[in-house]
Amino acid sequence: MASETEQAAARLERRRAKAGRAAAAVDQAESRLGEAVSVFEQAKQAVADIQTSLKIAKADVKRLSAELTSGREAVRRSRKDRRAAERGLNQHRLAVQKQADKLTTAQAAVPPAPPTPVPPRRQMTARRRTSTSAAPTKTAGSTPTPARQTRATANKRTAHKAT
Repeated sequence: MASETEQAAARLERRRAKAGRAAAAVDQAESRLGEAVSVFEQAKQAVADIQTSLKIAKADVKRLSAELTSGREAVRRSRKDRRAAERGLNQHRLAVQKQADKLTTAQAAVPPAPPTPVPPRRQMTARRRTSTSAAPTKTAGSTPTPARQTRATANKRTAHKAT
């Protein structure tokens, strides 16, 4: 019986070892599952972020293509306007040149007028210079002159009388 007990003990020991290996495998599988779930969640979040970025990028592309279209339209309009301005400038230059040619032809047809003599200026005497440059003086017995009536002061007076 001793051998049966030893055999049973050996079997028990083998089963414990096998159970320990199975428990270790379960622990390893659980940690692997935890890592896989974490990686899965990260990948799922990355995909969501990329989709959001793609949506924003598509909106940016749409906005930029609209800006490009309007920019091209502005270039086309400004090119057309520039050409019209150049044509107008050329027409005005031709008109000015034509008028200048007519003026030179007309000036050539008219004989030059004799120069008009300039009358000599009179020299001011010292007496005249002092009397005109001096400020008017008031005398002790003189009365001040009344202010000149203007249209604005006359209108104020009549408006006051009307009220």
